[in-house]
Amino acid sequence: MAALDSQPELKATVLVVEDDEAIRKGVCDRLIAEGLEAIPAADGHAALAAVTRLAPDLVVLDLGLPSLSGFEVLRRLQATGGPPVILLSGLGSESDRVLGLEMGADDYVTKPFSSRELAVRARNLLRRTMFRENPAEVGDHYNCSIDGVQLDVDFPRRCVMLDGGEIALTPREFDLLACFVRHPRQVLSKPQLLELVWEAQEGWVGEATVTEHVRRLRLKLQTERSKANCIDTLWGVGYRFEPDPS
Repeated sequence: MAALDSQPELKATVLVVEDDEAIRKGVCDRLIAEGLEAIPAADGHAALAAVTRLAPDLVVLDLGLPSLSGFEVLRRLQATGGPPVILLSGLGSESDRVLGLEMGADDYVTKPFSSRELAVRARNLLRRTMFRENPAEVGDHYNCSIDGVQLDVDFPRRCVMLDGGEIALTPREFDLLACFVRHPRQVLSKPQLLELVWEAQEGWVGEATVTEHVRRLRLKLQTERSKANCIDTLWGVGYRFEPDPS
């Protein structure tokens, strides 16, 4: 079988959470055929245990799980700054798609789906989160002050320190912050952010999810000493990252 692309070999572990055994096995088999390690989980409790035990690089998550819903699993993963997530659902409604994305999911596939397409989406997402950072753009680290509080971004480690303590960001929130600090004091529209951060995969993500991710990032960039908002909203135009003057 020909490789999906000519990019460097990708070593990564994908947790496949799906209660339908046939679908679960089919997805795992396809991911393994493409050189990825695939770990199956049949329900939400098993998925959370596997994330804690194995720290996968990506989670493929069915929303219609028994006992513990996919939405609840997603909520718990995002609360702890877990790995990127691709949602699977047979529901296909726009409200479910938007809710999942606004909760922090990175991609969405509606059943029935092509296992090859899912594998391509998985590899693309893994590359964005594992290899995307280019230290030459801003150096290995970025440092600034926000209302007198120190912000430090470690790009190789994808680690963010605020006021001396590490803050837990989801992969997408980190990518969004990285985009802002690479363009300080520049106005970025929602379509620009969709292109730069989400790579503008039309049809599964819209401007509403940009709004939600900016809101969540703002909350995480606040401390007890500083409630300042370092991401300004320019209504009808976009957003601007405003660190303290150097």
